[in-house]
Amino acid sequence: MATGIVYGPISEMYHRFRPRYGDDPYDLIRARARMFEHAVDLGAGTGHVTRDLLSIFTHVTAIEPDSDMARFLPENRRLTIHLVRAENAVVATASSDAVVSGSAFHWMDANVVSRLARSWLKPSGFFFVFGVPSTPGSLHIEPEQALDPIRAEAPKWEAYKSKPVLNWVPYVERVKSTKVFAVTEPWQGNIVARWTPLEMAGYFLSSSFASLYARSQSEISDYLELLTERIVGAVGDEVIEARFTLEGAIGYSGPAQEYWASTASF
Repeated sequence: MATGIVYGPISEMYHRFRPRYGDDPYDLIRARARMFEHAVDLGAGTGHVTRDLLSIFTHVTAIEPDSDMARFLPENRRLTIHLVRAENAVVATASSDAVVSGSAFHWMDANVVSRLARSWLKPSGFFFVFGVPSTPGSLHIEPEQALDPIRAEAPKWEAYKSKPVLNWVPYVERVKSTKVFAVTEPWQGNIVARWTPLEMAGYFLSSSFASLYARSQSEISDYLELLTERIVGAVGDEVIEARFTLEGAIGYSGPAQEYWASTASF
C-alpha cells in the first residue's frame, strides 16, 4: 500500500484477515484485456491482487513501498517486485496490458499515478482501480447482532481515520478528475465472505484506523482477543456472512468500444 507506515506494523494481520476479491474483478480483466503478457499491480500490499493477476498474465510487476507488506508477496519467477511508492515507480513505456490497483488508489496522488499508468499502458491496455468504499452500506453482515461489538468500539476509532477515509471520493470520480483517460467508466462488484468471530474481528482490526487505535492502547493481539470474545458473546460460534460491495473505475486511452469488440457477451 502507499501508506506502509500505517499497514506495515500489522502486515501479518492484514495478510491473514483481509478477504480476497472473488471473481468479479478478474472476470472484468479477462474480458477487457486484449493481450495477457504483462500487468502492473499498484499498491500490491501482501499480494491478494498479485496472486490472481499471476493466474491471468504471463508476467506481473508489483509496486509496493513497504517491505513488511511485500514480504508476503509470492515467490514467482514471473513476478517482479519494486519497493517504491506508486508515484515514484518506473515501468517501461507502453509495456503493460493492464495497470490494476486493489484497495489502494485512495492513498495515492490520483493525477500523478493516472499519468504514469497511462504511459505504461499499451494502446489496447486499460487502467482498473477497485476496492471496498469507505461509505455506509458497503458491508452487510448476518447475523446483524455480530456488529454490536463493532458499533460499540467504532466511536473510539474515529479520531484515527485519515482524510482519504473520512472524505471518501469514489474511484470513478478520482480517475475522471485527472482527465488523463479518454474514457472512464464506473464498475461495481461483490464479495461474499464467511467468517468465524476471530476472522471478523481480524478484518476490522486490519483497517488503518482500528489498528492505530488498538496499538495506541495495548498490544494489538490483546485487542483482537477482546473483540473476538465480544463477537462470540453476541453470536456464539455461528458462521458470520459478510457481503461487500466493491466500487471501481476503468480508464481507457481510446474509445471504449475498441476494448469491447471481442467481449460483447460480458
